[in-house]
Amino acid sequence: MAVLALLPVLPMTLPAQLAVGRVELVMDAANRTSRDAAVNVRNESDRAVQAIVRLEDWDRTSDGTNRWYGYGALAGKGSCAPALSVFPQALRLEPGAEQALVVTLDSTRVPAGECWAAAIIETVHPVDRGGQRVSYVVRTAVKIYVQPAGLEPGGEIEALRFGADSTTGARGREALEMVFSNTGTRHVVANGSLEIRTAENALVRRIPLPPVYALPGARHIVRVPMPPLPPGRYVFLATMDYGGADIAAALLEHRAR
Repeated sequence: MAVLALLPVLPMTLPAQLAVGRVELVMDAANRTSRDAAVNVRNESDRAVQAIVRLEDWDRTSDGTNRWYGYGALAGKGSCAPALSVFPQALRLEPGAEQALVVTLDSTRVPAGECWAAAIIETVHPVDRGGQRVSYVVRTAVKIYVQPAGLEPGGEIEALRFGADSTTGARGREALEMVFSNTGTRHVVANGSLEIRTAENALVRRIPLPPVYALPGARHIVRVPMPPLPPGRYVFLATMDYGGADIAAALLEHRAR
């Protein structure tokens, strides 16, 4: 029986015992010649490790979950194919050994806007459990963004509304939903907060919002559980700083009963 384990991309040593020196690459397409970027991979275990390496397309769902596709599957929708290549496509590292993966950009084949891909490093780990041999596939992703000149960040809060609280599992409890849209031409990391104020503009509570990682054109939904409030009228102010000239903001009035 095989179990597929997809691990999050973190700047740390993964259970595969391979550590990567970078989890993100941003490559400049303004220079119309081929360019290289290196990612060091180190075996920090006490045994030899083999891995396969390939490029994949990816995007995110509205809740920020990564989705993975074959390289070129998102052609016209953000894929960098065929502008990127990676070498080598297979690794064997002895304990303590380190090797560079080289990502090559052919700037003459880059799409007009920002594009993205990921270099996937995949290892297979056989484990004995209860007398059965189980194989775990562990994947580490190094995300790659290719940016032509003239890109601009942009963002807006499309909606601020109430919905069911799916973050805690509490029945009947409301959550505030914020819909953030990336209206610019490059990916952004938006940070913000939610302020709860009385009708007299007195601050009741300020709640930090989780970061939103948004590709161009993407819409993301952030849900915040509603805190208990005494009866009365309130104003909710959501703000998101996406790195542009302005701050995205939205207001919602609410009467607690």
